Amino acid sequence: DGAGAVVVGPSELPSELRWLPPINFTAKDETPSGAPGSMVLPLLPLGGIFLPNSEQEMSIFEPRYRKMYIDILAWGSRRFVITNVHPEGDRFAEVGVVCYLTDLSDVSEGTNDDVKYICKHRVIGRVRINKVLNPSQWGTEETYVRVEATPVEDDTSEVTGEEELVKKQENIRAMLKDVLELHANHSGDRGDLTCELLAEELLAELGLMNMSS
Repeated sequence: DGAGAVVVGPSELPSELRWLPPINFTAKDETPSGAPGSMVLPLLPLGGIFLPNSEQEMSIFEPRYRKMYIDILAWGSRRFVITNVHPEGDRFAEVGVVCYLTDLSDVSEGTNDDVKYICKHRVIGRVRINKVLNPSQWGTEETYVRVEATPVEDDTSEVTGEEELVKKQENIRAMLKDVLELHANHSGDRGDLTCELLAEELLAELGLMNMSS
């Protein structure tokens, strides 16, 4: 995991998450709609909360995701979606983050092929998933899932000055602290740092230290 990511279990997911309908494994593959602004992207389901512009590192070992990385490099897009899976399984969160591949290292020789790639990414935006194009593959695991999605434009019109930026930063700090507190209570491992200090460390790595201090 990289700075700006908090990995959470199913019971720790925010209650306000909206979910797509359950996947129909018997449904036929769909073709993209071609709607204006829509895009087709690979999907990597992964539980977590990812902050904008954060850097993420992942170890890739499953065959279907090895293929995904080969494909996004061949296409030149270097992009895919990460979204959460419902605690009861077989449902994806409606909104996910877009990761852009910045570096890939083949480490298969040193790991006896247990891990194929170590990959670094940057979170570059969010998308709303409109539909799963190949739902049967979620069950067979023969290849990765592809989705049609539309970019989510975050409203920044309220940011008019330093006071508003400080207010937004305080909101981010509070949310980070709440998530870390929830994770610590669930795992029973609070570590050497308090949740408040962990939140400050994440903010510092993202360049979001308190502008009022």
